[in-house]
Amino acid sequence: MTGTRGTDGTGTVVTQRPLYGKRTIVGENVLTVRDRVQWGPIVAGAVVGLIALLVMTLLGLGIGASAFDPDTDISDWNTWAGVWGGISVLVAFFAAGWVGSQTAAVEGPYAGMMNGLLAGATTLAALVALTSVGLTNLVGFLGGNVADVARYARDVAEGDATLAERQAAFDAVKDGVWGTLITIVVALAVAALAGVLAHHDRRELIEGTG
Repeated sequence: MTGTRGTDGTGTVVTQRPLYGKRTIVGENVLTVRDRVQWGPIVAGAVVGLIALLVMTLLGLGIGASAFDPDTDISDWNTWAGVWGGISVLVAFFAAGWVGSQTAAVEGPYAGMMNGLLAGATTLAALVALTSVGLTNLVGFLGGNVADVARYARDVAEGDATLAERQAAFDAVKDGVWGTLITIVVALAVAALAGVLAHHDRRELIEGTG
């Protein structure tokens, strides 16, 4: 069934097409999307992700400062700081992927996944840039991991440390690299998943309810 054509009284030609058993009016002047990667929404998602990470980092610092006890075992402190840091990264990248997909005027799970994934990748690139200029504390757990790996590698390369110190630095680099890699992969996967969950279908784009 091809539908019927007519005017809406304002001179705009419209086509009535059946969709899921209902008739939906589609304007002929609606632009066809040719680029399913939408950089405006992707950048918006990255900005939201960075803000979310900053808020989560400050919230964690506030909670930690409120709960601080001089008698607390420092290993327990580091453990909970790491757990909160990991949660903060996941929340931030989920927010980035969700916004990057939800604000893009494209349809389908694949387009949503790509926009969410690229929003997460843009967030990651911004984190690396902030870390490179010394803003490690602002970007939280992931930025701290990247900075630690770079510092340990520099210490080993300088060659002024003892054998035991070099071995300890090597172990720290190894653990830091694997931990950072796993964190990045999981964070990007979360951003892509958020993009899939937030994707639009054709009905939303046609009716303007997305």
